[in-house]
Amino acid sequence: MAARIRARPGPKSRPGPAKAAPSVDSWRACRAVEETHLQDERSSKRGGPDRRHVSGGKGYEVDELARKHGISNDQASRLIRQIGDNREKLDDAAEKLKKR
Repeated sequence: MAARIRARPGPKSRPGPAKAAPSVDSWRACRAVEETHLQDERSSKRGGPDRRHVSGGKGYEVDELARKHGISNDQASRLIRQIGDNREKLDDAAEKLKKR
């Protein structure tokens, strides 16, 4: 019969001197640094959507352009393909198209 192999017990932990709890001031200082870092991280990601461009692939943007100028969605899509995504140029072209 095979002999059983027992794991050797590890070193026993000995109670050492009790560690002092961190002071409230050091906790507040760490928390303040952490909050500042988080605020910097959040603020760097801010910024509204880029409204200077119109995405022809987004149906709602085509709808918005068409509704704003009183033209059909097909006409708005055609303008985006012909002129590009510059909202200012598209607004001018849509106004000219509407006057026809």
